[in-house]
Amino acid sequence: MTRAGFDAWAPAYDGSALQPAYRAAHAAVLREAQRLMSCPHRVLDVGCGTGQLLRTAASTFPGTTLVGLDASGVMLSVAGRAEATTPRLTRVQAAAESLPFADHTFDLVVSTASFRHWTDQQVAMREIHRVLAPGGLLGLADLVGSRRRGLISHLGGRVSVPPTYQAPLTAAGLHPIGVSLVDGFGPVPAITVVLARRPQ
Repeated sequence: MTRAGFDAWAPAYDGSALQPAYRAAHAAVLREAQRLMSCPHRVLDVGCGTGQLLRTAASTFPGTTLVGLDASGVMLSVAGRAEATTPRLTRVQAAAESLPFADHTFDLVVSTASFRHWTDQQVAMREIHRVLAPGGLLGLADLVGSRRRGLISHLGGRVSVPPTYQAPLTAAGLHPIGVSLVDGFGPVPAITVVLARRPQ
């Protein structure tokens, strides 16, 4: 979908029939991130939409600085209405391919249901690598059509990453450390979660 499409969708976005699946993706990414990183100092959500994941992250990671980035200014405006309940949330309008942050700024970068909308996924992954601190964690979740559930591959041993993600991750120098499939909702039967680290 284009930026204009997301701008048009923004006022009704939080009432979308896809919200249960989006919330499941948010929960899955945050659960896996918390297991591997108990207290990140700074968290970036790439393609944050109306900021729902970051509002949940505020309770998952108390005291953490939260930054939401989205190409849609209207999505960010909707997110801004909830800022009173998430005072540590900063909103930034920019594309994934051009992150307006200094090198090594974030301990954790997350992105849910956004990857497919990036104009250049390899460039965006290189930008994520750049802004991650050494040893920092990337958590991706996307909505998929497979009904297979359960652990595909997890920490240790060989990690089998879906081809869609493998090339951009490899090109960016990010190392996959876990892949899992969790239940979705309604028209989205499953959610793929991919974890990767920036080397030290």
